[in-house]
Amino acid sequence: MKNNRLLYSLLILVVVLIGGYAVAKSQGWVGKPAGTEVTAAKAATVNIVEQVSASGKVQPETEVKISPDVSGEIIALYVQEGDSVKKGQLLLRIRPDNYQAMVNQQSAAVNSQRANVGQTQARLQQLTANARQTELTYRRTASLYKQKVVSLADYEAAKATYEASQEELNSARQSIRAAQSNVQSAQAGLEEARRNLDKTTIYAPVSGTVSKLSVEKGERVVGTSQMAGTEIMRIANLNSMEVRVNVNENDIINVQLGDSAVVEVDSYASKDEKFRGLVTSIANTAKDALTAEAVTEFEVRIRLLPASYRHLLRTQGGRTVVPFRPGMTASVDVITNRKTGVLSVPLAAVTTRSDSSAIADKEGKGG
Repeated sequence: MKNNRLLYSLLILVVVLIGGYAVAKSQGWVGKPAGTEVTAAKAATVNIVEQVSASGKVQPETEVKISPDVSGEIIALYVQEGDSVKKGQLLLRIRPDNYQAMVNQQSAAVNSQRANVGQTQARLQQLTANARQTELTYRRTASLYKQKVVSLADYEAAKATYEASQEELNSARQSIRAAQSNVQSAQAGLEEARRNLDKTTIYAPVSGTVSKLSVEKGERVVGTSQMAGTEIMRIANLNSMEVRVNVNENDIINVQLGDSAVVEVDSYASKDEKFRGLVTSIANTAKDALTAEAVTEFEVRIRLLPASYRHLLRTQGGRTVVPFRPGMTASVDVITNRKTGVLSVPLAAVTTRSDSSAIADKEGKGG
């Protein structure tokens, strides 16, 4: 009896399952492939910007390296790094003792040569008078010889004396020319010695800020007359700054003079400060040194526009202090191309197909 009840229950369950499946299939709940999920997006107009990114250092646009023309010990230093200076302002002095001694020596040489010229001129005057006298004697003797009044020996003696006086006169004239040349040479040496003495005092060639000071009082420096000389300081115009970056050779062809740029200086990264710039210089020749990856690069200079950092300027000691210092690290995005109002769709919505597949599809539809 129990077995019959169990059998009836199983039959009823099977019938219910078959009926449920039939209903689900008729409604499309089962038996059809699952649908593809898609994301809907609208086409929109956007602005597209092409840019070249690089990093480099902030540097003054104008920076003058100052080296002494003469060698010696610095006995006075009148500026410090960071000081503002005006063109013509006294910067330092080099010990002048040796150069003053050279001036004195050359001055003495000039005086000596001038005295020699005076002596030679006095001798020339004496020889000129003597030559005139011997010439008169010679002419008189020659006239008397023709008249058979004096002997041949007297005539030849007068002639020899006259010729000797002329030779002495010519020699004296050459001596005075040589003496005058020596005076000019000594005078040139004196002028050079005076110039070297003047060069022991160094003045600022331009107005600006002492951006780098490489020497101290008491230090010995080498003048530019001996190889490159010692760089004693640099004077820069910190009111006009630029970023110097190295751009890959694959990107340099896209960069043009006048391109705008967005500059981020690491020192102001925490403040989310971004500055505007302008490309002012593009190197024609690649840098000699390759990168670690053996990449060829070209130097590009971007001027920082003052309007973009005016809010960071401050006044100290009566002068304006710019927010940048030479050597600061900066990142630059040079905008090489810009398109506005371009119709755009998500990249995922763009598909590509080969020409052969399109032809095959067309032929399939035509068949």
